[in-house]
Amino acid sequence: MMKAVVDNKKNWIDCRISCVKEIFSRNDINLDDFDLFLLGESLDFNFYLVENKGINFPILFGKKTDNEIVISKKLGFSVYKEKCLDFNEQVKNISKYEILINTDRFYLDYLEINKAHFGLHAVNVIDSRCEGSKTEVLLYDCLHFARIWIDIEALNRAMSSKKGLILPENIIYKLAKKREVNVVVSKNLYCNSIIINFEHMLSEKGAFGHMKSFKKFLEFCLVNYSYSTKNTIKLYMRMIEKYITSIDASNSFYRGTLKKALIRACLKYDINLSQNLIEMVSEMERKWCEMANFICEECYVPSKELLNKFNEIMNFEHEFFIMCIDELINNLQL
Repeated sequence: MMKAVVDNKKNWIDCRISCVKEIFSRNDINLDDFDLFLLGESLDFNFYLVENKGINFPILFGKKTDNEIVISKKLGFSVYKEKCLDFNEQVKNISKYEILINTDRFYLDYLEINKAHFGLHAVNVIDSRCEGSKTEVLLYDCLHFARIWIDIEALNRAMSSKKGLILPENIIYKLAKKREVNVVVSKNLYCNSIIINFEHMLSEKGAFGHMKSFKKFLEFCLVNYSYSTKNTIKLYMRMIEKYITSIDASNSFYRGTLKKALIRACLKYDINLSQNLIEMVSEMERKWCEMANFICEECYVPSKELLNKFNEIMNFEHEFFIMCIDELINNLQL
């Protein structure tokens, strides 16, 4: 019998964090999505270009795509990231490990959603069964109302998809709980996790460097927008708007998620952040939503005003992260 899985959508962030939460709950570690977002040092600005049919397309993420590794290690799990060309080879490991898999959700026929190719949709493999020559695996997928059995070949197709810009690349994560580790989730653990995350956001080698590269990309789009290139550049602008509004539940490039997570952490773990910082993170969320709306209102045509809006976001976030790190360090000294 299938066991129904119901997620509280008010507390839902994205598929990857939901999968990690489901793994932990089966191991008697009960933390909500926002706890895991902060412990995973999840906030990011990651920009790069992917070549497809002679055109370089932008990829933009507001959250680290494998923060499950950071979270799991902090909570006492060993994590093994590896390539798996055929999941039949892993069936014997289902009882030994918790298994999270990258899939292209286009090939998951049970999903009644937009069937666009997206290769970073995460699912958990919980069990397997064999009937004659047929092997099925039991999946947890936060986009489906219940755990579901699917043919293992369907899973192989979803893992090995070569369609779209973001590919699953046959990546799987195997997690094993260390018996000797008893992790205490504390105020200090949260504060240190957020500090490390925000230092990454300020780093030239990390998120801030990627923001500078994205700014140059917007400048390129503005300078090169002409009759011969307008359709391609309009597509770029449309993609950027979707990255901001469609990947996480806050529809604000994970900045609304950060706001909720920080407010909840302050209440839950007695972390003292000033009202000014709480207002700033709300303003950060608003600025990203405003930028996405502006792209739509301008009919996906790049402009100097769009560049100014992004430059304002860069400067505002930089100031926020510096101020927040200072206040979090003060919390550690209390």
